[in-house]
Formats: sequence, structure tokens, C-alpha cells
Amino acid sequence: MRHTNIIFVLLVLLFENCNSANQLSGRYANSYSEVSGEEIIFNQPNRFEYYLKTEMGILEYSAGSWQQNKDKVMLKGFTRENIKVLYAESRITNNVDSMGRIVVQYVSKSNVIKVDIVLNDAEIFHISSDTTLLPSRRIKNIQVKSYLSHAGLLSSPPKIDTLRSSVISVDGESNLSKNVSLKFNINLYDFVRVVLHDTITIKCNHTILYPNKIKFRKS
Repeated sequence: MRHTNIIFVLLVLLFENCNSANQLSGRYANSYSEVSGEEIIFNQPNRFEYYLKTEMGILEYSAGSWQQNKDKVMLKGFTRENIKVLYAESRITNNVDSMGRIVVQYVSKSNVIKVDIVLNDAEIFHISSDTTLLPSRRIKNIQVKSYLSHAGLLSSPPKIDTLRSSVISVDGESNLSKNVSLKFNINLYDFVRVVLHDTITIKCNHTILYPNKIKFRKS
């Protein structure tokens, strides 16, 4: 009878573990190798990243939000509308002494990643790291543009040629010039972004099932 009770308790614990999705977080992969295969990283609150890797590098990347309904989780990654969007934080303040300045916070992750700051739809500043720009004209709008210069030397070909931020309107109703602070990050895998919109099934806290029946296990 004692052994029966122990088995019953273990079954109850296993059942609860496989039906609770509160702990859906961390890295799930379909390969035991960390350099190849597919992986999904669940972050809180409700963010995820998807990678397809080989020994030559990252072939596909997507990111977005996830939403759970019982044992189903809907992944909403990049769409055709935002797959080429470069996300840049901006802060605008008044300047009373000059035409204004642009303070850029950016650390290059690769020499092949190039970044341009486009001022007033015309003037282009090439940057490679944290920079302060002192334009000779009043700042009306700014856009950040990024692309690759690799001469075919990349291990995997990019899927996206250029990333662009939205056009940031700077010149408002005030007659004062403006200072603009920009902050953004760009990685090589941003150029292999893919559209992703899938629903996965939670089997246990440590196992999820993709639509193609491939199992991803927590690592």
C-alpha cells in the first residue's frame, strides 16, 4: 500500500508538471548542440527569439511576442510590415546655443555592419561607434539606416539588404534648435530576419512541440 501511495504521488507531480505552463521560459532547442539546430528563447514578459543555426553561423532569426491559451502558445514574430524596421530610441531636447547636436549611442558588433544617420532627408553621416554630430543645418528630421558591406565574404548570405528606422520628426512648433539623442543596437542576425507566425504545443515545462512535430527540449 505504501508503494502504491508513492507511485500515486509521483504521477500527480508529473501530471502537474506537464500541465503547468507558468514556467515557460529560457532556451528550448531541437538539438543538443549549441552551434547548430533551431532554438527558441522565451523571455518575460511574453517576448521570444527564434534562431536557426549552423556551424557557419545564424541562418534565420525572428523575434516578437508570444501569447498562451492553455497548452497552445502563439508566436508572433516579424511580419512583412516590420521585418526591415530598425528600432531606435530617441530623446529630443531644446538647444539655445547652436544649430543643435546629435548624440548617438551605438557599439558596432561587426566590421561589415555599416550605419548612416540621414539628416533632413538628404545629408548623410557615416558612423561606426558612439558619436556626437554637430550638423551645420537645423535638424528637422532624422533617420537611421544600416546595411552590410561584405564583398561576399559572409558565411551565410543576408536575407535583408537594408534596415531603416522610422523618420524621427525633430523640428516642432518651437523656434529653438534641438538636441537629439539616439540609441540602437544592430547585429548580423538582424539581416537574416524571417517572417514567423506559428502555434506551438506545450507538452511539459521542459518540452514543446512545433507544428512540424519536431520536439524542442529545454536546455
